[in-house]
Amino acid sequence: ADVNASGILLERLTSARTARKVLNGTARARISLVGMKGDGPLMRRLNGKASVVVKGGRLWKFGFITDIFSFVNIISLDELFKKGLPYKDITGEFTMDRGIISTSELTFDSDSLRMSGIGTLRLPESELDLTIALHPFVTIDKIISNIPLLGWIITGKEESTVSFYFDVQGPAADPDITP
Repeated sequence: ADVNASGILLERLTSARTARKVLNGTARARISLVGMKGDGPLMRRLNGKASVVVKGGRLWKFGFITDIFSFVNIISLDELFKKGLPYKDITGEFTMDRGIISTSELTFDSDSLRMSGIGTLRLPESELDLTIALHPFVTIDKIISNIPLLGWIITGKEESTVSFYFDVQGPAADPDITP
């Protein structure tokens, strides 16, 4: 299967699964999947790749995202999530090998914070093994990173003054999160 879609309204997709607001915005995606012959669950016989870009929406707390922000406990971010955190874009490149989805390029970009992630989702078992990086001070980071030499020394290659890293492992419905 080779699917190329644009103009996908995420609020409609997510509201079909839950009454709570989770994510809105407009997405475009290109997904290419190949199913192999054989016995066993179809998920274990799928290979492929996907590219997803979501523009201009809001993100509310949900699932393990809520747990990550409970560790950080920055009041201004908590207030933003109550109204929905506006974001510029969410992008991701994914590969699938025998039902295991992997990414090394998953990013969330907003004026308030940035997040990035790498790892896997084992679809047959619904198990996560991710590392999430949270960069909460985007405005301060932009100011400091523009200071010649000193900005590079302080913010490093991530162009961030403060970064929090979280390992997310276990069942997708309730993973263990280790800061």
